[in-house]
Amino acid sequence: MLLKHLLTIGCLAAVPLTLVAQQSDQLVSFDYESTDLHLALSDLEERFDLRFTYSPSRLPMDYPVNASAQDMEVEEAIDQLFASCPVKYAFIGDQIVLRSDPGRLTQIEKRPAAPRQETPLYQEREPRPTMPASPRIDVMQPGQISGGDQWQSDQLEEEDLENLARSMERHERALAREEYKATHRLAQISLLPYLGTNTHRSHEVTNNVSVNVFWGTSRAIDGFEIGGVGNTVIEDMRGLQMAGAVNHVKGTVIGTQIAGLANYAGGRADGAQVAGLFNVVRDSMIGAQVGGLFNVAGYNLDGSQTSGIFNWADGDVRHQVSGIYNRARFVSRRQVGLINVCDSTAKAPYGLINIVRYGYNRVEVGATEGMFVNLGAKLGTRKLYNIFHLGMRWDIFEREVDGQTASAAYTSWALGYGLGAAPRLGKKTLLNLELVAMHVNEMQSWTDKLNLLTQFRTTFDYKVGDRLSFYAGPTFNVMFSDLYDAATDTYGSRVLPLDPLFNTQDGQTNIQGWIGFTAGLRM
Repeated sequence: MLLKHLLTIGCLAAVPLTLVAQQSDQLVSFDYESTDLHLALSDLEERFDLRFTYSPSRLPMDYPVNASAQDMEVEEAIDQLFASCPVKYAFIGDQIVLRSDPGRLTQIEKRPAAPRQETPLYQEREPRPTMPASPRIDVMQPGQISGGDQWQSDQLEEEDLENLARSMERHERALAREEYKATHRLAQISLLPYLGTNTHRSHEVTNNVSVNVFWGTSRAIDGFEIGGVGNTVIEDMRGLQMAGAVNHVKGTVIGTQIAGLANYAGGRADGAQVAGLFNVVRDSMIGAQVGGLFNVAGYNLDGSQTSGIFNWADGDVRHQVSGIYNRARFVSRRQVGLINVCDSTAKAPYGLINIVRYGYNRVEVGATEGMFVNLGAKLGTRKLYNIFHLGMRWDIFEREVDGQTASAAYTSWALGYGLGAAPRLGKKTLLNLELVAMHVNEMQSWTDKLNLLTQFRTTFDYKVGDRLSFYAGPTFNVMFSDLYDAATDTYGSRVLPLDPLFNTQDGQTNIQGWIGFTAGLRM
């Protein structure tokens, strides 16, 4: 009997595939709703010239089938039948060979039956009609095959079943090779989209080499692509892609994109994007973006962004360098730009304005001997922060008006910018080291001439609340002034300083220095 099994299986694997056409000539119709798999198979075998080969012990024979077909060809109808079943199938010769799909079997949920409603109003429903039971199949002796190969007994030898499995795998590999040959090309050339060697199937073909005179479309690129104006890829690009204007990939990019104007990746990108204007990655990226105007990453960027105007990463990033603006969530290295914005950073950003959401952000109110009222804002990190300063003072001067001497109060104000660092001395104590430059407008709304106060501050900050702290410390001041007082025929500030340590003249610029003091509150 074993010899019979081997001959049967050998015939299944050797019968020409052209016999499938005989089955496909007929049209199949069925309508199964929660019908057991074995009943559905029996019904199809009885009503149509179909022959299934399988082992009942290897298939979920009681699996409920929900499928319908109306005058469909055999292959299409079988696709419909097993669309939601954990069963793999293959047309081998004039047989339809079945085996279970382990991956889908594990997804079958066994749900407990809902309890019946205990009430007099409950009416017992008639059971749903199902397909008539198939004729009883007698238990066969080991090695027997009934129905001319249609049914195999549970007693079949393990070797027979393995041979069937190998036949199905060979069939699946053959189909995969045919699919690969139909959708892959070594090279293509096109003038415009769909006007090339791949014609109307351009969006279905993966190319290793793609040459587009003006613009071209491919399903995917696995190698190299160049376009005079642009390239469009429906799915993924792997390799090198170059375009005079635009590279547009709707899927993943693994490799390098170089374009005169713009590069776009609709999915993830691993590699580099270099463009004259901008680069966009909708998902995460590993690598670098270099754009003349801007770069955008839709999620994390494990690499760097370099641009002329701005960089934007809607996630984490390593480096960002731009002429104006950088934005990211967490920066593991550094941001360099005129304005840098992030949630947190490992290293201090370099810029005119640095906004770190979870950084060192303080507002202070204080006083010095030079400016009686001072308002300041500190933005950045404790390693390096920006300082924006506003100071004011009032002075009373006597002036002669129409031959009479009168006293009047005059306001002077200063606007400044600086940098600072705040190393920690203790749990509640910081040492603030700051350098600030202020333009002093003396007794007028704006002073056009040089009148610059440079101040180095060393203050001790003691925390007295969740946000509130007190600070105090000495300052060292240097004043550069080109102001001229005709009454005294001298150059220099009239309100600063009070008691200079030194006073020198360099042409029309007066330079004075002194030691001062500052104190106040920070929040």
